[in-house]
Amino acid sequence: MTTQATNEALILEPHLALESMRDNGYKNTAYALAELIDNSIQAEATLVEVFCIEEFELAKDGERHRWRVSNIAVLDNGSGMDAITLKRALQFGNGSYRHDRSGIGRFGMGLPASSISQGKRVDVWTWQAGPDSAVHTYLDLDEIKETTAQYVPAPTASPLPEEWRSRAASLGAKGTLVLWSKLDRQRLTWSGAAAALKNTEYEAGRMYRYFVQDDQVRIRLVGLRREEGKPEEVRSDCLVRPNDPLYLMAPSMTPTPYDTKPLFQRYRGGGDEGEWEYRIPVPLPDGSTSDVVVRAALSRPEARRDPMAANNRNPGSTNYGKHARRNMGVSLLRKGRELFLDSSWGSGYDPVDRWWGIEVEFDPVLDEIFGVPNNKQEAVHFVGLGTYDWKDEADPGESFTTFKDRLEQDQDPKAPLLDLVTLIRRLIKDMRVELDNQVKGLRSGDEGGSRGTRSVATAVQATEAGERRAREGHPGETDKADPLPPEEMAKDLEGRLKEKDYNPDDAEEIARDIVNSRAKYTFALEHMPEVPAFFTVEFRAQMTIVTANTAHPFHEQLKGVLQPTNPPVMSDREMLEQAAETLWLMLCAWARMEDEEIGKRERLRELRGDWGRLVTNFLRHDDEEDDEN
Repeated sequence: MTTQATNEALILEPHLALESMRDNGYKNTAYALAELIDNSIQAEATLVEVFCIEEFELAKDGERHRWRVSNIAVLDNGSGMDAITLKRALQFGNGSYRHDRSGIGRFGMGLPASSISQGKRVDVWTWQAGPDSAVHTYLDLDEIKETTAQYVPAPTASPLPEEWRSRAASLGAKGTLVLWSKLDRQRLTWSGAAAALKNTEYEAGRMYRYFVQDDQVRIRLVGLRREEGKPEEVRSDCLVRPNDPLYLMAPSMTPTPYDTKPLFQRYRGGGDEGEWEYRIPVPLPDGSTSDVVVRAALSRPEARRDPMAANNRNPGSTNYGKHARRNMGVSLLRKGRELFLDSSWGSGYDPVDRWWGIEVEFDPVLDEIFGVPNNKQEAVHFVGLGTYDWKDEADPGESFTTFKDRLEQDQDPKAPLLDLVTLIRRLIKDMRVELDNQVKGLRSGDEGGSRGTRSVATAVQATEAGERRAREGHPGETDKADPLPPEEMAKDLEGRLKEKDYNPDDAEEIARDIVNSRAKYTFALEHMPEVPAFFTVEFRAQMTIVTANTAHPFHEQLKGVLQPTNPPVMSDREMLEQAAETLWLMLCAWARMEDEEIGKRERLRELRGDWGRLVTNFLRHDDEEDDEN
C-alpha cells in the first residue's frame, strides 16, 4: 500500500501486521486472560470477574449439536480510563504502564495482543464516574482488513450495556469491561465454558496466589449458557483459590485434607533456626542492587504416611499427590506474579521430586537480566538453567570462578544467574536427602521402600551367610554372644531405630519383623554429615545393624539410572530392588569381616572411614571442587 500524499510505501500493512501479531505465543487461553487480569490488578481492582458465555451450535455435519464458547469478558472495579488513555491502551506498545517498573504491568502489549490472539474483535468500555459515564472503543480485524484502517477508533460515550450490569457481582464508580468476540475455534484452548474456567482457575490460582491469599484481589469465574428464546443460565460461579506450588497456603485448591491445612513445610537449610528466604543481590547499571529471593518447601512427613494414602503404600496416587505432580518444578515470580513453572529442575522420573517446591522472585527492574518477554509467560535467560552445565561453554582448563568472571566482563546475561543456579541445586539436593529420611522406615512396597529398611528376606540371606562362615571356622563376636530373649532384642532394636529418627510405629514393626524372622542383621538409614564413611556398623548382642549414611555422595549416586539390557529382562522396579539388595549384601560382607577380625576392629573402622573419604573424592564433581578452592 502507498499513501496518496507521498506515494511512499508503509513499513507495515496494518492488517497484515496484526495477523502476524496474533501468533505471539500465548501458552493457552488462560495465559491470554492473565494479561487482562494483570491490567486490572495494576489498576488497583479489588474484584476481577471473568465470564465465559456458551452458545448452542450445530456441528459441521448439520446433525450433531454442541455448546461452544462464543464470548469471553473480563470486568473489574479498577481505576478505569479516560478517553485518551483508552485509545492508547489499544495501541500496541503504548499502554499506560509502558515505563512503570513498580507493578506487574509495563510492556504496553497485554490488552491488544492477548485479545487478538483469541479472536478477531475486542470491545472495551471504561468509566471513572459510574457505568453510565462509560466510553467505548474497539478493534475489529475484519474491519481493519476491509477498510485498511490505521487508527484506533475514537472512543465515544456509551453507557455500560445492561446485560453486563446484571451479570456483575458489583459495579463500582470506576471500572473496565473487556469483551472478546468473533473467537477463533482453532485458537481457543478449550471449546466449552466448564473446561475453560476449570483450567483458568488452576492457572490463575498459581499465577496470582499471593494476591488472592492476601485479599488484594478476588477473581470470580462465571460460566453462562445462552440459548435463543430462553433465559440466560448460570452454569458455574466460583472464586479463585490459591494454587501454591510450595503448598504452604491454606485454604487453597489442594485436594482434601490439605485444602484447609498446608501440605508442605518451609525448608530451613540450617535447621529450625535456619534461613527461610535466601537473597542474592544482583547489580544494576546505576550501581545499586536488587535482590533475587529464593524460598523452598518440602512435604510434611505425615503427608506421605497419611491414612488416605492407600494404606500408606503410595501417597503419590492420592489426589493431593497427583496435584503435587502437576506443580513439580521451580516457580519463577515477577513481583509476586508467577511467570511460569519450570519443570526442568526435577528428574522427571523420580517420584520424590513432587514433594519439594522452590520459588524464585525478582522485581521488574531485573526484567532484562531474566529476559522477560512482553507476554510475561517465561524468562528466556532463566529457561533451561535446570539442565545447564557451565563446562559446556567454558574454555579448556577454565575453572568455574574464572568462567563466571569472564561472563561478567562480557556482560553475558547468564552471569548474574550462576549463583542462583548453584543455590537452587544445593537446596534441591539437600531437600531430597530430607525427603529420603522421611520415609526411611517404610517397608518394601511402600513409596520409600527402595530407600528404607530392606526386606526381611535379604536380612535372612545375610544371616545364613554369616552362619555358614562360622561353621567353616570363622566365628565372629556376635556368634559367641549370649542371645537375648526375643522381646528384649526387639525392644533394644526398636529403641536404636528411634534414635535414628525412625517413626515410632515403623521402628516397632521393623524390630518385630526382624526378630520374628530370627535374622541377625537389620538395615537402616541415617543422615550423618560428620561421618566420612558411607555406612556404619553396630553390634548389639547377636544383632548387627548396618546403617547407610544418606549424607554421603555414594547414597545419592546409588539412586542413579541403571543401564538396562536390550531387550530388558527385568522391569525397572525389579532392577532397582535387585541392585539395592546387592548393595546391602555387600555391606553385610564388610560387617562380617569386622565381626571376625576382633583384634583388628579398630583398624578396620579406620579403613572404613578412609574408604569413605576415597569414595567422596571419586564422586565429587569438578564444579564442587572449584567452589571449595
